[in-house]
Amino acid sequence: METLRILIVDDDKGLRKSLRMFLNHQPGWQVVGEGANGREGIEEAERLKPDLTIMDLNMPEVSGIEATREIRRAAPDSAILVLTEHNSVPLVCEALEAGAHGFLPKSEVRQLVSAVKKAISKAPAD
Repeated sequence: METLRILIVDDDKGLRKSLRMFLNHQPGWQVVGEGANGREGIEEAERLKPDLTIMDLNMPEVSGIEATREIRRAAPDSAILVLTEHNSVPLVCEALEAGAHGFLPKSEVRQLVSAVKKAISKAPAD
């Protein structure tokens, strides 16, 4: 099994650290980079070409929606899972229209492993 390479993009440093620790403990998963805002997320996705980007929507500089669009252009084979505090139907639809492969409210973070697997299954095959 190949290693699942993950990029975390969220403006909350503590959450990024917690996600990194949790995800790196999953067999075959490795966090390869982080971004503290949408612009950093786009740059890191272009540089790293991760298998999965976990993206917050409410971030400084470039919104998560716009960053999702840009990452889909920069790394079209990468999956994007939106992990956010916002849970409105219009926002979910906007994120999916921007190219996200999945959406998980932060209040449901205990479902993260399942959500990652579902997002990866929806991404284009290499």
